[in-house]
Amino acid sequence: MAYRMGMLTGQRWIRAALGALAAIGVVAAGLASPSTAVVHGDPANVDQFPFLVAVGEKVYGGQGDMYGGRYSQFCGGTLVGPRKVITAAHCLYDGPWVDDELVVGSMGGGALSSMDSVIGVVKSYEIHPAYDSDLILNDIAVITLETDMVGVPYAVPAADDSALVVGGARAVSAGWGLTDQTIGDDGYPNLFRIAPLTVFPASSCGGGDSYTVNGERFNGYGVSDSVYSSKQLCAQGYRDSQIVDTCVGDSGGPLIAGTGVELRLVGVVSWGPPTCATRDPGVYTRVSRYKSFLEQNGVSFDPPPSGTPQRPVLVKAVVSARALTVRMQTAATGPRPTSMWAVAKDSAGHTHSCAVNAPEGKMNASCVIGGLINGELYRVTSYAILGTNKSALTAAQEYVPAARPSAPEIRRVLLGTRSAVFSVRGFVDNGSKITAKYVRCTALNRPNLQAPIGSDSKATITRMVIGARYSCVAYAVNSVGTSAPSAPVRFLAE
Repeated sequence: MAYRMGMLTGQRWIRAALGALAAIGVVAAGLASPSTAVVHGDPANVDQFPFLVAVGEKVYGGQGDMYGGRYSQFCGGTLVGPRKVITAAHCLYDGPWVDDELVVGSMGGGALSSMDSVIGVVKSYEIHPAYDSDLILNDIAVITLETDMVGVPYAVPAADDSALVVGGARAVSAGWGLTDQTIGDDGYPNLFRIAPLTVFPASSCGGGDSYTVNGERFNGYGVSDSVYSSKQLCAQGYRDSQIVDTCVGDSGGPLIAGTGVELRLVGVVSWGPPTCATRDPGVYTRVSRYKSFLEQNGVSFDPPPSGTPQRPVLVKAVVSARALTVRMQTAATGPRPTSMWAVAKDSAGHTHSCAVNAPEGKMNASCVIGGLINGELYRVTSYAILGTNKSALTAAQEYVPAARPSAPEIRRVLLGTRSAVFSVRGFVDNGSKITAKYVRCTALNRPNLQAPIGSDSKATITRMVIGARYSCVAYAVNSVGTSAPSAPVRFLAE
């Protein structure tokens, strides 16, 4: 058996991604024979797992908001508070991580490559003091972030899971782990996958008995396997003649049980057999067993707020260069939301978003959607969040990000008698049509002179004073404002 992280420890295979660990100096050994397709799970459903986060490294810079996205992520985690993440101890054990090396990301649309994500920098983390890296016991840790992950719903850990994890109970896990161990790194998905699982009874998770799921018999673990039902959960799925399992890269991710307001985080992906999706089940750290440790590290077990908020009021958006500043207001009726989101969608369906904590009363709150394309039409909507519940979307409003024109360039000046002809190039409208172009010339103690730039990109200034030293610049104007001046050209009028 093994960790779900991509490295062998004793006879256990941890389930975190090998690629990222190798980048920080962790060497894998004893790889087992690969199987064909492993997880056999379902496509990502962000609404079902809004609290799933990716844990990654900042070493992969410049390739997206997640510092490299799929190349950065090496473990999963569960957001359990605005700044708190529960993950597996073995994900962090090979530290110490220092100097803001770790990040946590709520990935837009569930995709590691998304540029529309909420990223938090890790401030500190605490590994369970009794973590055993050989037996992979007490495999749990708490991450604390520098700032709140505004707008991201969080899960509630189970303080009492006795009714949620009885033998045969349904549970579900999710992550970016391998879906096919035969093709190496290409087996890691960009979109997370969901694994519907069945919880094994204590007699098969510490007791050693086999267990049958949907007519398929699976092996159990006993104390000789260092599995203890008080500290761990065992789970596996079976449907359509396929075994469903978490795998390498899913380490630290959530095991969720219950429905509605009773939805709880009951487990943390820990370890499993070297080959995923076999008759040996995956093993999960039992969250309720570690209530004291989690509370000592700032994790709350309070139930989530109930109710579905009304849609907010989308007041307006203010355009600027490659961005929209969106102003929203909470609804006058219904439960008060905890946060509000604004979403801008382009004609191809790509989205960019931002979130803000909901204000008290009917005050406006605003956030900035960045990374947009000047001149592109965006349909902007907003919604509110309370706990894990989302309001309906507001009606869409259309906006085009734009900025003042770029400064043009005076390429050539042809001097005549008391006149000058300017050739001007380099007009860039930055998303809003240029409505005026002109050249202005100034001289000490002389009247300012100005002339429009025609369709031939030329402007003619006349009535210059012979012998006066002129400084001339070009401008462009659009609906946003006037450009910065071009670099000046200076000369003596003839």
